[in-house]
Amino acid sequence: MKSNTQKNRKQPYRNQSVSMINTKQILKIGDTVSLQINAIGSKGIGISEQFQGITFFIPNVQLGQQVKVKILKLSSEHFKHAIAEPIEIIQSKSYEVPVSIGETLTLKITSSGPKGIGIAELPTNYKIFIPQAHHLESSPIQVKITRIKKNYAFAKIIQDDIFSIAPDDLFIKSSSKERLETGFSNSIEKGMKFNITLPFQSILYRKYLVAKTNNFIWFIKLALGVKAGDLVKVKVTGVFSNFATLKVVKIAPLSKFSKKLKTKNVLLKMLKNGLHLGEKALKCHARMRNFLWLRKKGLNKNRPFLKKNRHIINLLKTNKCLQTAVKKLSKFVLKGKSFLFVGTKKPASGLIARAALLTKTAFFVNTRWLGGMLTNWKTILKSIVQIQPILVQKQTVIKNLLKKRQRIKKYLYKKLYLLKNRSLQLINKGKQLITKIKNKKEQFLENTYILINARSTFLQKTQTLLEKYKELIGNKMNISSKFKILKENLKKLILKKQMLINVLINNKKKLKELQLMLIIISEFLQLKNLKKQQGKKVFSISYKNFVNISSQKLNSSWIIPNPPTVVLNKIINILKKKYENVIQGNNSTNFESLTFQQNNQIKSEKEKVFVFSKLLTKFMYSLSFIKLHMKTLNFQLENNQHQLSNLDKQITSTQKNFLNLKNILNKLNKQINLIKTKLNSKKHFITILKRELKKKEYEQTLLRFLPKFRSLSVPLNQMLNIVQILMKRFVDPKMLYPMEKIYDEKLKYQPKKISTIKKKKWQRLEKYFGGIANMAKINTKKMSNNVAIIIGQQEEINAIHECSKLGIKIFNVVDTNCNPRLADHVIPANDDSRKSIKYILNKMLKYIRLAQEIRKKVINHKNRIIEKQNNN
Repeated sequence: MKSNTQKNRKQPYRNQSVSMINTKQILKIGDTVSLQINAIGSKGIGISEQFQGITFFIPNVQLGQQVKVKILKLSSEHFKHAIAEPIEIIQSKSYEVPVSIGETLTLKITSSGPKGIGIAELPTNYKIFIPQAHHLESSPIQVKITRIKKNYAFAKIIQDDIFSIAPDDLFIKSSSKERLETGFSNSIEKGMKFNITLPFQSILYRKYLVAKTNNFIWFIKLALGVKAGDLVKVKVTGVFSNFATLKVVKIAPLSKFSKKLKTKNVLLKMLKNGLHLGEKALKCHARMRNFLWLRKKGLNKNRPFLKKNRHIINLLKTNKCLQTAVKKLSKFVLKGKSFLFVGTKKPASGLIARAALLTKTAFFVNTRWLGGMLTNWKTILKSIVQIQPILVQKQTVIKNLLKKRQRIKKYLYKKLYLLKNRSLQLINKGKQLITKIKNKKEQFLENTYILINARSTFLQKTQTLLEKYKELIGNKMNISSKFKILKENLKKLILKKQMLINVLINNKKKLKELQLMLIIISEFLQLKNLKKQQGKKVFSISYKNFVNISSQKLNSSWIIPNPPTVVLNKIINILKKKYENVIQGNNSTNFESLTFQQNNQIKSEKEKVFVFSKLLTKFMYSLSFIKLHMKTLNFQLENNQHQLSNLDKQITSTQKNFLNLKNILNKLNKQINLIKTKLNSKKHFITILKRELKKKEYEQTLLRFLPKFRSLSVPLNQMLNIVQILMKRFVDPKMLYPMEKIYDEKLKYQPKKISTIKKKKWQRLEKYFGGIANMAKINTKKMSNNVAIIIGQQEEINAIHECSKLGIKIFNVVDTNCNPRLADHVIPANDDSRKSIKYILNKMLKYIRLAQEIRKKVINHKNRIIEKQNNN
């Protein structure tokens, strides 16, 4: 609330500065700025307090003028003030004020303001504010004007002497004020304590605050960072004839009522924890009578109060003893002393160990106090040395487990804290939502209906579009499958056509070759007939003989040469086709014999002979075969051409179908793309609609679960309890470590009998000396530096005697059956109840830990000073 009010106060000034200059700029030395003079300070210097939070000091100007200035100097500390000189007067209008700077006036204070400000009013309704003058309403005072503004001015009281303070300057609360006025200065004594409120109107003289009452001067030594107006407790350090010196002891001391209330609450806690219950009346020690609750009325007046034949301890005295004991303990901590906690009783044993561990510099005995545990320290040390390595190992194991446990605990706290914060945020949102619904219910409902209608219409449109999209995709799939089949068929037809064309070309080639062969045969037949008409004999010889004859250098006119090799090869191919089955047999021998006779005849009659190879004669006889073959080829050619024409027709038809399907596919793709673009265009609208609908849904769920969130925002104490329950139930059972493993590891190579004996011995030693194992570092001479905190006396009488023998300070929790004179500091309380022991130990722990923290800070401070000195 305070920060908001401060913001609201500063707002008008901010607005004024903005009205002068619209945009904020970073000021530098040499910049020119237009300002309005709001006030006049000492020596007639003009002050402008409205530009960007910087105060400008400008000489040679008047109040109310608007001036253009040049910045000469800026303060380095965030530019809080600046010095400037006037360049040009923009507006020369100035305000008429009834006072001037440095003028002295005698005024009477009419009213008082905050923080001890006195307000005086002139006849022209012009106000003057005088600080620290609210108590001077009755008498007129002399003041000097220090600052002037349009409607008011500031002044200070003119005072020459420090003893000219009014008698009511020192305000003392409760009955102290009356005693001061009625000659309290006469009855004042050294060492007295009382509460006062430090006056606003007072003089600071060195370290003292000077005040006056009934011609008696008070010098209050300031300490603990006190300020004027603070309620403090002071102690009289010196008393003289005309004055006294006081020292501030405490800031904001408690009143008698609050003190009583505090003690009452403490006593109630003690009663709850059972600190008041003593032992039976028969067992009561005579010296404990002073700490018992006595009867105040009746026949048994000043006799101990009994309840169920038990004495009741006076808790007021217990509280007092506990407070003194705790303060003493904290002093011992500051001196650097260590503590020895002793408590062998069953209710105290666990608490003693816990307290000793939490203090960090303490030792404990919680099982049994063995005789000479402190006085016969050398022999005890020998047995401690035997178990020290085992204890060190155990400590490391426990340390690791505790670290792990602490990490889990921190994680749980963090999670719970986040959950709490989140639930609080949700509760706040829920509250805002409820207020919104209450204020604008109709509008809220209208918006929801509009959103629902928009959602339904949009869903219908999108559904139709999606159905269309599905249909088009189905059609596309069918057409694309048909398109693929047509494509494959077209490829097959084109291949078939290519094959037919190749067959046609081959057949045409063959036909041409056969035609050539037919021409050659006809030529040979003509030549043969011609030679016969000439009367020449025509002989056909084998190819080998023909080659021999042709190789001899004879006249070649009677020999018909063989055609070229290419033609011969083709002739052979034709003959092969004709005589496929007549390649081997008897005919070959006859031909050869004929050829031999013909050779002899040819040699005798060269002129009447006409010779050619047998191959040509055979070829001549294949004329009919060639003609047949040509006919078949012609027939095949006609068939092929017919097939080609049919294929061309099929290809053209398939191509037409292919193009039609392609066009249909393109159209389908266009339609699908159009639907896609429509859906994409509505995508932005979909996101907005979804967001709004989700928002409404979340609001509904929030309103539904709002009562449950309230239960989640539990206080810190409950959170701590929850974490502790979780740790006990789920974490701690899984973190158990069998400590017997340590013994087993040490004795695994020993025989069974020896290992069991050693194990029992170590366990016994650990039981008795585990708590004082760290005391091995302390010598017998330094033993008196320890402080013993003993719970009970009857069971720990040996411990008390040994401690007193060595000069160790004893803090003893004593019951009604104990001797209080055996201990240095006694706390009368119930030593059999676990609750009462826990209460006392917690109180002690609190002060010990605080004192330890203070000691750490003091040591660190000393170390820093030493380091600085060494560096210098």
